[in-house]
Amino acid sequence: QGEQAAAAGRHREPPLWFAVAAAGAADDPPRRWANRVRAAAWAAAVARPVAAVRYPGDRPPLALAFHPGGRHLLAGEGGASGPPVLVDVDVDAGRVDPLPGGGPPLAAAWSPDGTRVAVAAGGRVAVYRFPEGDEAEPVGAVVGGPLVRFAPDGGRLAVADARAVRVWDRAAKEWVGGPWAAPGGPVSLRFAPDGERVVAAFADETARVWRVGRADPERVVRHHQLGGGWVTAHPAVAGRWLVTVAASAELAWHDLDDPDAPPRATRLPFRYPANLAVSPDATRVLAFSNLPAMALTVRPDTAQVDTRYDVGGLCGA
Repeated sequence: QGEQAAAAGRHREPPLWFAVAAAGAADDPPRRWANRVRAAAWAAAVARPVAAVRYPGDRPPLALAFHPGGRHLLAGEGGASGPPVLVDVDVDAGRVDPLPGGGPPLAAAWSPDGTRVAVAAGGRVAVYRFPEGDEAEPVGAVVGGPLVRFAPDGGRLAVADARAVRVWDRAAKEWVGGPWAAPGGPVSLRFAPDGERVVAAFADETARVWRVGRADPERVVRHHQLGGGWVTAHPAVAGRWLVTVAASAELAWHDLDDPDAPPRATRLPFRYPANLAVSPDATRVLAFSNLPAMALTVRPDTAQVDTRYDVGGLCGA
């Protein structure tokens, strides 16, 4: 069975099957030795945890973000993904370190260069130097369950809470986008690759896109336009496309340059979409599912699945 699992590409199973075979071959030393060697060889090819900490939330975090240096991890980013926890993966078996902010952190995000971390805590958002932890830039007040996100070049910071979505310019030290009215608690917040658009998903089952400097949303997508079910917490913008996925597992591209054009859609081969990521040129979409545990890439020009990967555990992008 270990060889069958290996041939089928289920690489997590062979070490277990060969270990069981070795344990059951006590009366046959050569067979026991051969299966122990097979188990050890396959185990060396399987990813194993180097750190483990207990997450304080009531469910696993739905977002994981490594610091660019690779030593620190943000488990949870706020909102629906869970409260952020800072983990040092290089200390012993993993250690939870406090985030700055003077209170329980509600949201956090790394700057692209890793020298700053934005934290929402105690009713306010600020940018802190990392790893020093001292405050570098006060940003503003927040209410409810906020989210924060740096632009790809690090020059702007998007802030969403139960009232509004805004964009802070770090060099000018002023708000340059919004306030755009929030229709409910935010569950996702992202910049487009060029930093000129912001996309957010909300608890009212909508995904909305704004262009910095404009008052009205550029596009609003509602769940019933996607075949029913919730819009997932991770819509994304790349170039002219807004990419969404519904709980019905319908993946859709919405043309921001042509509001009257119907979305280009395809049905994904799983039931529970968990996350998605879009390449900067919008030529590939990486979608994740928890049931079954898999990841796949989809091409928007053909709306067909390009590559499929079997993965384990809770997925993020």
